[in-house]
Amino acid sequence: MGRKLVVIIPAYDEEGTVARVVSGVPKKLSGIAKIENYVIDDGSKDKTALFAAGAGAKVISHLKNKGLGMTFAEGINLALARGADIVVNVDADNQWPPAQMEKIISPIIKGDAEVVLGSRFMGRKMSFYLPWAKRFGNKVLAILVSFLIGQRLYDVTCGFRAFSREAALNLNLMENFTYTQESILTLAQKGYKIMEVPIFGQERKWGKTKIAESLFHYGVRASLVFIRGLRDRSSLKFFGFPGLVLLCLGFIGLLFILIYYLVLGHVVPFRSVLTASVVLFITGSIVVIFALLADLQSQIRRNQERIIFLLKKEIYGKGKLEI
Repeated sequence: MGRKLVVIIPAYDEEGTVARVVSGVPKKLSGIAKIENYVIDDGSKDKTALFAAGAGAKVISHLKNKGLGMTFAEGINLALARGADIVVNVDADNQWPPAQMEKIISPIIKGDAEVVLGSRFMGRKMSFYLPWAKRFGNKVLAILVSFLIGQRLYDVTCGFRAFSREAALNLNLMENFTYTQESILTLAQKGYKIMEVPIFGQERKWGKTKIAESLFHYGVRASLVFIRGLRDRSSLKFFGFPGLVLLCLGFIGLLFILIYYLVLGHVVPFRSVLTASVVLFITGSIVVIFALLADLQSQIRRNQERIIFLLKKEIYGKGKLEI
């Protein structure tokens, strides 16, 4: 029995390309019995919704722009409600031709992966020019995310990716700016197998990129996602290691002052060392306490996410939502 594939296409002012993307989604795929396309129009000011509907997609429109992260999350929930066995996300700017969708979903159908990421940089040269700043930024983010999840990834910002139903049910995202790195960190933390497959990308020929329009702004926001991922993934290490370092430095300083005082009967000329040691010891103690509290909070969050997962499984179990 074939599976159901739901393709979600977040779009914001993409009237020049969205119809081409919708039309490019394959009508038949191996192992897939039914394909549904949904364009999530995130408050576009142009004719994105009209052209998407004209190309055959079902369209969900926002009255105002909510951000890519929130739009993606809404698309995932919609796909689950429609009974998707596999969810594919593809950008509406046509940088990743959807004709490659077979490569994206194949590892999930075969049971080799639960999350599949399209990769522009994996084992091939770029098929189009990418400014050095964007290339460098992508490489840095890939290294950071790879470090966090313990798996080498080459492209963590590409918007062409697939999720099994189980993985999609476990996607609880907090960031409305973007979803690309956060979704990887979230699912890797929960033990889902992630795989990259090389894809063909092409230069954007219409409009301009919104999410990375300001590289500095994007870098700051992406860094915050990374820091939160590190905090949530390894709370004890994130707070505990710095806290223990401060605590040990303070303890060593206080021990030195104590020995000096016992031998000579005074602390001159090391009063500043005494003050600094006390500050380090107190600060380190506070940070270690934060580490323990953060670890407790992480455990509570994991339990909450497990409850959310079970609720989603119950709510979206029948897949009868009509659009």
